Amino acid sequence: MNGISLKKQFIYFIVFTVSSIIFGIIGYFFPMIFAFIFSFFKYNGITTPIFTGLTNYSRLLNDSVFWISLKNNFLYACFVVPTTTIISLLIAVGLNRKVKIIIPILRTIYLLPLVTSSIAISIVWMWIYNGNFGLLNQVLSIFNIQGPNWLMNPNVSLLSIAAVNIWATIGYYSVIFLSGLQSIPSEYYEAAQIDGASVFQKFIYITLPLISPMTFFVVILSTIGSFQLFDYVYMMTNGGPGYSSYSLVYYVYLNGFSYMKMGYGMAISMVLFVILLFLTAIQFLFQRKWVFYK
Repeated sequence: MNGISLKKQFIYFIVFTVSSIIFGIIGYFFPMIFAFIFSFFKYNGITTPIFTGLTNYSRLLNDSVFWISLKNNFLYACFVVPTTTIISLLIAVGLNRKVKIIIPILRTIYLLPLVTSSIAISIVWMWIYNGNFGLLNQVLSIFNIQGPNWLMNPNVSLLSIAAVNIWATIGYYSVIFLSGLQSIPSEYYEAAQIDGASVFQKFIYITLPLISPMTFFVVILSTIGSFQLFDYVYMMTNGGPGYSSYSLVYYVYLNGFSYMKMGYGMAISMVLFVILLFLTAIQFLFQRKWVFYK
């Protein structure tokens, strides 16, 4: 086959498969096991760990900052996941056109945030959100609207970060939806056209059911991504003002590397792991009712 013997193909398969498994074990499973074990210890990363049992976990029950971070994560996810999914789908529908020049350019533009560093994105949006000379407030002033100091206002700081994350990820999710749209046979639409179906009816009864696997995949990814919020918080607000933009991952970072309470930080990360596992399991349970596979 293409000049390569079956024996060589088998060797290549084993080499690449084994290497992927090894890197997966080193990069994911070992750190997870390490975090689980040391979540039962008082450990600062320097001195000898001291076994404390469930002390780190029981401490979470009375940690107000942990509960604030957890609430922020859920509010963030409740806004980001549906908004990202809907906008990405609408963009994909718009890009699913056979226009030779404009559409390929637009597809490239929407993918640019995907290959841009989150640090660079944060710096640009910090300037846009600046309360004194930021671009956003300058635009609002044209309409005689006094914009707030977006990142320093506890009422809108988390929402502002959410908007940045949505802007940065819709290109990637749009590509996923676009692949689903382009896999739908045109015969379905032609048959619906003959039956007198409107554009809206085609979208509801043909498009949405047939791209439901992509929708499910996007919802899963965006949910996990929402609970992994860290870089934009770290760069743009440092969790402030107050605790208004704290996230669980940011709180894990603070405990592990700022407060040198690595055992406690690992306990928080284990709770986050369980939360994501539970949410993913719930989504897989209910996907049977609305996800249709061709």
